[in-house]
Amino acid sequence: MAGQGAELRIDPDSWPGALALFDGPQVVVGGPGTGKTEFLVRRTVALLEDGDIPTSSILLLSFGRRGVSDLRHRIRSAAGSLGDLDIATFHSYAIRLLEAHGDARGWTSSTQVLTGPEQQALVGELLTSEVPARWSNAFRGILTSHTFAEELTDFILRAAEQLLTAADVADRHRDDW
Repeated sequence: MAGQGAELRIDPDSWPGALALFDGPQVVVGGPGTGKTEFLVRRTVALLEDGDIPTSSILLLSFGRRGVSDLRHRIRSAAGSLGDLDIATFHSYAIRLLEAHGDARGWTSSTQVLTGPEQQALVGELLTSEVPARWSNAFRGILTSHTFAEELTDFILRAAEQLLTAADVADRHRDDW
């Protein structure tokens, strides 16, 4: 049995022991075709059959809607019922968390996820109210172009992926940024 936070590398022959480990969260990681989904299905069915853990305490996360649908179908086929088992994509679960706790953060409007084109349109709209003199000469002429809005949106997303704040970007001392 692995301790809290310990990594346990297993292959399908080792699954029975790993399926019996009911002492906390489990993250299943593996390459394509390594059996991640099958392991999650068997682990979940084992938890459901054991009955000590309510289905409302089980959360299965997958990267895409197709994976969620596959998990639901396979668990329902193996267990007969899902009850209130929560199977979601990482993104849909994150949105639910934001919606559930937005009031406590003082948010006055509901959370909305923008598609790529919607993000670009919003950045483009914001750029129309910018004062060109605040921008370097390299960007003043293209400030309201679709292409610049697209590039700036990409820059913002990449900075966010790297967890860069406005101060982090400013610290790079790039006048064109």
